[in-house]
Amino acid sequence: MGKITTWIMILLCVASLVFQGCATYRDKAFVKQDMMSLSPLKVVRHETPSFNKLTPGGTAGGLLLGGVIGLAISAELSGKKLREKIEIPDFGQLVMDKFVARAEKEILNWPAMDIEQKPLDSEYSHKSGNTLEFKLPYNPYLTFEKGGCFGSVTTVTLKNTNGNILWKKTFAYLSKTYDRQRKIEEFEADSGKLLKEEMNFAAEETVSDFIKHFKGEK
Repeated sequence: MGKITTWIMILLCVASLVFQGCATYRDKAFVKQDMMSLSPLKVVRHETPSFNKLTPGGTAGGLLLGGVIGLAISAELSGKKLREKIEIPDFGQLVMDKFVARAEKEILNWPAMDIEQKPLDSEYSHKSGNTLEFKLPYNPYLTFEKGGCFGSVTTVTLKNTNGNILWKKTFAYLSKTYDRQRKIEEFEADSGKLLKEEMNFAAEETVSDFIKHFKGEK
């Protein structure tokens, strides 16, 4: 059973690559410089990919009907049904908002920010100005695997006015890493109360990782 579920997760990742494109996980440490020279810093976020849900039945059916593509479609449809049932937070926005709230308190001389709340469209490309971009390269998801987990991958990128990358960090969150597994039914109960709490916790951990990396603490 362990080998089967491992292959299922591998196929899910491959399916995510098919639909979202290949993500680059090469981090770049921030080289200390005059932080005020980055002011004003434009803070933006890319649109968060749709929420996916992976269940034993949906996984088996998806693989049977269409392999990797079938699995991706099944996870997408299950996620859509879940979103119709409960209001799921926008994880990308959660991360951006929490970073904005904490950065100026926890990072010395953090520059003034110009925050764009509306997500960028798919054709966005950096043109000018110092920008801080948040992006989820893969779909955030809820899975029955590993005892029931929420998972996400988030990348933050700091670019200067010429488009050069000054800092980049990717962080992957999985409930199991923090011993916070729950059955899918528990995550969904009471209008998704535990799922929302888990996503909030995941966003805080993501931001903590970003700040520590920026400050050179990890």
